[in-house]
Amino acid sequence: MDRTDGSHWFYSYLPQGVAGGATSTLIPLFAYALGGSLLTVGIIAAATSLASVPAFILWGSLSDRTARRKIFLLIGFLGSGLALFAMALCGTMSQFYLANLLAGFLGAASGPAGTVLLMETSKRAEWPARLALVSRIGAIGWVAGLGMGVAWLAIGPGLLSAELSSMRALFVIGAALGLLSGLLVQVWTREPAVRVDRR
Repeated sequence: MDRTDGSHWFYSYLPQGVAGGATSTLIPLFAYALGGSLLTVGIIAAATSLASVPAFILWGSLSDRTARRKIFLLIGFLGSGLALFAMALCGTMSQFYLANLLAGFLGAASGPAGTVLLMETSKRAEWPARLALVSRIGAIGWVAGLGMGVAWLAIGPGLLSAELSSMRALFVIGAALGLLSGLLVQVWTREPAVRVDRR
């Protein structure tokens, strides 16, 4: 069977992984900087997961019903970028909580669609290797993001003369990386001509 494209679109997960790694440790630190207590920081940490569980079901169902994949990758990557930008603008814990809910809800859109798109753009025998490749790309991005985040938090306050400003700037950097992932999806991804019957 002919497939629509190669594996270039897999690499759209790299900038997204960097963004996730760079901001993962930043989220609780920023919550503390906004005056959050240990309890509220815990609630913030759980917000993304709470939103993502029903969102995975919703986005996966919509992707199946519409038989479209690319749009959900775009929603996931661009939505994550939008949520990170919203975090940079937050001035209260309530706003930050809502931004994390938004990140969980929109970011979940790329998960189900990405997995199905991988199956629909490769031969069945290639699925294990390609799934491993996507996981590896995301993991490399995450580790690189962690390093970038630590480095930025070390030098950022000196560059921007304020610790909170450097945290906001890192969220903006993460948002830009999410936008880059969305751009790569737009350029490299086409809707598959072959659908996988998963019944």
